[in-house]
Amino acid sequence: MGEGRLQPHGDWNIFRPQAQIPKPDLFDAAMKSKWNRGCSPERRLVFASMHHIDDEMIRLFDMMGGEIRFDRAVSIAKAFLRRGDETMAWKAVRASWAEWAPVDRAQTAPLVLLIDAGLAGLVTRDRAIELVHLPRATFLFEGTAPRRGE
Repeated sequence: MGEGRLQPHGDWNIFRPQAQIPKPDLFDAAMKSKWNRGCSPERRLVFASMHHIDDEMIRLFDMMGGEIRFDRAVSIAKAFLRRGDETMAWKAVRASWAEWAPVDRAQTAPLVLLIDAGLAGLVTRDRAIELVHLPRATFLFEGTAPRRGE
């Protein structure tokens, strides 16, 4: 605050969606790192998602039999949508739905499905109704840890 009003300190754009530009060189470098040699498919998927490597994300999704965390499912769904495969995009979201957990007690569903331009049109009225009626974050109520060592 200065002189009774807020003083801007720059436009950081931290809340705006960032361009998802594939960075295969960075992905390859990360995989060659001594900490990532022979890493698990889950860890490899994190890097593929982070660097927007669609082919690798989809390959790992198939290899893992669709057993992925919800945040990774969102990235994979976008990869499928970029290929024009809405059916597989929905399958990725649907397969990981039980693992989604709210960040607040008032949150009943992830907003990313409604506000992310990369997912535009994926959630139809029927799909939204289906998701709202499916159990989610059950590990919070059962006192058990989420799958895959979360």
